[in-house]
Amino acid sequence: MIRGGIERNKEWVNPYLDVNESLWSYQYITELSKAGVLPEVDQFNPTTEETRGNLVLYLYNLDSGAFKKREKLEPVEEKDSPDFEDLDKDSGLYDAVCWAYEQGLVNGTSETTFGPNELLTREQVCTILARFAALEQIDMIQVVEPDQFKDSLYIQEYARSGVTACQLAGVVKGYDDGFFHPTNNMSRQEVCAVIYRVMMAAETAVPEGARLVDLNPGAYDEL
Repeated sequence: MIRGGIERNKEWVNPYLDVNESLWSYQYITELSKAGVLPEVDQFNPTTEETRGNLVLYLYNLDSGAFKKREKLEPVEEKDSPDFEDLDKDSGLYDAVCWAYEQGLVNGTSETTFGPNELLTREQVCTILARFAALEQIDMIQVVEPDQFKDSLYIQEYARSGVTACQLAGVVKGYDDGFFHPTNNMSRQEVCAVIYRVMMAAETAVPEGARLVDLNPGAYDEL
């Protein structure tokens, strides 16, 4: 057991037939698998675009497994369990979605639907990860200065602080052309990369004098 409550299996056998060392994301996928964050399936499909349901499942596994001994903040606003028409109570995602909704990490796509199979955009992932880091009281060290992307004005208002927080912490960055492309979908391996970086932030001791990212809602709305 190491800082942050993360415990990896001493012996690990790769369960994925389509994940090997030639993938740029190999380290991220394998470390999340070792931590029990990812499901054990034959095919991981790393280049497939990731869904809302899978993201909350990964974070739920991280919370209930790797971070189970971390002291949590109380949700800002208590929410009742949702009753989404598109999410069966027998679904493997049900507990994860209820947890994420009750903790204020995600909302439904409407009052009656969650949209578990809807694809994730970059700005959505940043928003959810920033909320997750706040929930888990993770100290996110600021490693870069704020960056004004060429398309910063196209980042939706609700996502501005989340995107900036993740950018400051080195969880995400823009493209080489200076754009962030907030509405681009993210692949499964890309989502694994950003979750892994948040997980590593939980393990990293904060050096004296280090600047921390402000994870309060709206902290960077004016940047």
